[in-house]
Amino acid sequence: IKNNSGATKVGDSFIRFGKAGAPDFLVFLKGGRTLHLECKVGKNRQTANQKAYQQQCEKLGHIYQVVKSIKEVQELLHEESILQSAS
Repeated sequence: IKNNSGATKVGDSFIRFGKAGAPDFLVFLKGGRTLHLECKVGKNRQTANQKAYQQQCEKLGHIYQVVKSIKEVQELLHEESILQSAS
């Protein structure tokens, strides 16, 4: 699921939506676990809110990963036995 969060300008003010620090994507796994994916480009780093969100996720036994490429996502999905190789 693409998890939209951020803000948009309406007139002279901004409307915020979503939870601060929430990841870009959520993948629901068997057994009730969730994979939380935060996508970053270039030298971008996690914000303090994103780091706090990550700690909460991991404390609950979920997977949180910062990824910078589709290849990293594919590798993670293979490691977690979510995506099977086409062999």
